[in-house]
Amino acid sequence: VGCYNDNYLVDALGPEQDYLPVLTERQLEWRLIDPDNTLTVESCAALALERGWRLFALQVDLCYVTNDLERATALGESEWCGDPCPGNFRQVCGGIDTNSVYQVVRS
Repeated sequence: VGCYNDNYLVDALGPEQDYLPVLTERQLEWRLIDPDNTLTVESCAALALERGWRLFALQVDLCYVTNDLERATALGESEWCGDPCPGNFRQVCGGIDTNSVYQVVRS
């Protein structure tokens, strides 16, 4: 889908939770994992597909999901998606407060 701006606010994943609603004004409502130093585009896509989401986004070492394309892209495009994914430095995982947004592909 592309690279989009996000709000600068902190969210937190509680213990014993698979994923949580983001209780701030982030553009994507759900964060699937704690910061992950093995995150790749494929691993975030697999989590989103497994849980039935339509869109996923990577932001440095975090994987977010939503079903709302309008919300995911509401703050406009960004040129700041340049951080390499921690699990594959050849892939881009967004940037600080920018999301690399993807559509889930179902086979």
